[in-house]
Amino acid sequence: MNTPNGLSRETRQGIHDLFASVLKQKLVPGLGYTVVTEEETCQGWLGCRDLTTGEPMGEDCLYDCASLTKVMVTTPLILRAARQGRLKLADPLSAYLPDYQGPATIAQCLLHSSGYRPGQIDYRYMKKEEVEVKK
Repeated sequence: MNTPNGLSRETRQGIHDLFASVLKQKLVPGLGYTVVTEEETCQGWLGCRDLTTGEPMGEDCLYDCASLTKVMVTTPLILRAARQGRLKLADPLSAYLPDYQGPATIAQCLLHSSGYRPGQIDYRYMKKEEVEVKK
């Protein structure tokens, strides 16, 4: 049976059970999850945020996503735009970032295969004014 939001109760329970099994394995003290579909967002919080106090996880918990932003936000948005025909993964970045004239494609950047090392600034593809400021 589907809920008004689109996911069945069984699917929602399956999502909850999956994350609860991670908690039962004691891999983490607590977790928050969000599952996003075209129709809805399903969220839940399990376990505790602080082992010493036992304070439970909740909607007000903040997370340091750091380098996960590409995996959690950028990649899904890029894939949605590609599915909608708004861009192609094989397109060069310069098609969308005119100031960038390097050879990397969108797909290469998402897959960490563009050839750039972490933190590398490739001055060959920057305007002269930008190079002078950055050096």
